[in-house]
Amino acid sequence: MLQDIDLKYVGGAISTTKAVAIGGAPSPVTEALEIVSDTTTQRRLMTTSYFETDSSGSAETIRLHFGSAAGKTGSSAKNAIAWFADSISKTTSQVWVQAHDYLTWYNASTFAASAVNTSTDQITVTAHGLPTSPGWAVVFTTTGTLPTGLVAATTYYAKRIDANTLEVYTDAALTSKVDLTAQGSGTHTITPDNTFNNNHHRHFSIEVSNADLANKNTRFSIPWGFDTTEIGFFQANVNVNGGNKLRVNSASGSYSELQLNVGLSDNLTPDTSHNRWSVQKENTAESGSNVGSDFRIVRSNDSGAVIDTALFIKRSTGAVGIGNVTAPAAKLDVSEAGSRHTVEAIQTTSSTVAFAAYAGILGSSANRYFDGRVSGDSSGRIAIMGTGEIQIGDGGAGGRDTNLYRSAANVLKTDDKLITAIGLGVGNSASATAVGTLSKKMEVFDASGSSLGFMPIYTTIT
Repeated sequence: MLQDIDLKYVGGAISTTKAVAIGGAPSPVTEALEIVSDTTTQRRLMTTSYFETDSSGSAETIRLHFGSAAGKTGSSAKNAIAWFADSISKTTSQVWVQAHDYLTWYNASTFAASAVNTSTDQITVTAHGLPTSPGWAVVFTTTGTLPTGLVAATTYYAKRIDANTLEVYTDAALTSKVDLTAQGSGTHTITPDNTFNNNHHRHFSIEVSNADLANKNTRFSIPWGFDTTEIGFFQANVNVNGGNKLRVNSASGSYSELQLNVGLSDNLTPDTSHNRWSVQKENTAESGSNVGSDFRIVRSNDSGAVIDTALFIKRSTGAVGIGNVTAPAAKLDVSEAGSRHTVEAIQTTSSTVAFAAYAGILGSSANRYFDGRVSGDSSGRIAIMGTGEIQIGDGGAGGRDTNLYRSAANVLKTDDKLITAIGLGVGNSASATAVGTLSKKMEVFDASGSSLGFMPIYTTIT
């Protein structure tokens, strides 16, 4: 038996003003269309398409529309799909997928010339509706002449003093107030820029409930209306499971980058002001032999501007640069432009084993443990060789010209002249009463190399 029927055939379609329930009538029917399942029968909505999506959306089988938010004071338009867990609540959803077009609409306002206070540089605009922060971008027009200090078709920034009073600045930071020296004439109009400060934004998002199972927050967002969008995750950790890879792809000669920031872009357009660290595959083009696409960790200042490359690894050689070294000449190249040690090794172990703060292992004794130079030197001023020999020079093209080394067991030798400015001590525990044959002498020189005298050396003493 049919009751309370309101079916019409209008424009080739059946229409009704009543709610429709398929599969049984819940009590009450609260939605326009309800597909009702029970414990024995699962009822579904199925659509089938044989088209490929094109610019006209020919493959679409479900279309969700929302009206434009333009002109709606402080409002937003959206269309959403909601999921409810009946065991929790039949009225409060736990998951929400939505498309969102948000715009807080600030209307133009008019004010008389007499509303301009040239003493305080303030303007009375009744119920202007502008926010407390930030200073809002505006332009001024008039039926007569603008107040002196304002120029038509020029962007200014209005600072809200109270609900009916504004000040005008030339900068968004509100540091340079406009000096209004005359009221002008006619009726003036202040028109806010409704695109300022990312006021108008559009996104697709997924919201899920918090721990209270009542309030929801956006966890995933994809803005639309941009050539390059900023996909966002909010109050969420991201895990890659099973596949075990997270890829950032870009062409040779362009950057792949992971940024570590201190805040969010105001609205999802690329914004580097919050960037503090960047992990990059940099933009050196690949040219064969593993050249190009080198690795960098870049640090940025408090405004997001790049300071330098803190760590660089050259892909072709594996050479590492630290301290803005982007062309490392050694396997590890460290630069320090400040007043600190370039490298400092600090041991904190209390072990009794004789650990070294620095340990070098050479492939050949002909190689060097250490080579010290001053910028511009053509050779090392001091070198410690694999044999333990210490070589010292002036850094010139002639190389090192003095040395000190072990020539035999318990014997330290130099092939060059050794001058001591203070003194030279030789110890002998044997007592002597007579000397033997004179064989050599020990000569002492001053700092300029002049002989100060010598001591005779005998072959034996008794």
